[in-house]
Amino acid sequence: MKIAKNFNFSAPEIKEAYSKNVDTYMQPEKRTAIVAAGKTLEEATALQQALDKKASLLTDKALTLTNISEREVQPPLGTAIFAALRGKSLNPYK
Repeated sequence: MKIAKNFNFSAPEIKEAYSKNVDTYMQPEKRTAIVAAGKTLEEATALQQALDKKASLLTDKALTLTNISEREVQPPLGTAIFAALRGKSLNPYK
């Protein structure tokens, strides 16, 4: 790598420069979430079970949020989505 020979930065200098600009290099975690809303706890539980079975009948009761970060979704929903394990559904909540 010839370009590296043109610069003389020590490891501590590189680390310091990175630390000063860490926000520039950080990328927020992104997820895709399927959100289904029921009017009652029973309906929400049934929707959750259908989602767990990957039922296709949810198209009119579910919303897919694609490539979202936690900041893009209002709490408590955003907080819950990012607290969940990937691929696992959340328990219904108000």
